Amino acid sequence: MARKIAVDPITRIEGHLRIEAQIEGGKITNAWSSSTMYRGI
Repeated sequence: MARKIAVDPITRIEGHLRIEAQIEGGKITNAWSSSTMYRGI
């Protein structure tokens, strides 16, 4: 059975970041990130 975990918000960066991961059999099989703001160099 697959399950998802989310880490939101990730702090100490410019803007807000969210990471989601799908876990199957104790291993991460897929991951997504989303952000509300990107500040390039």
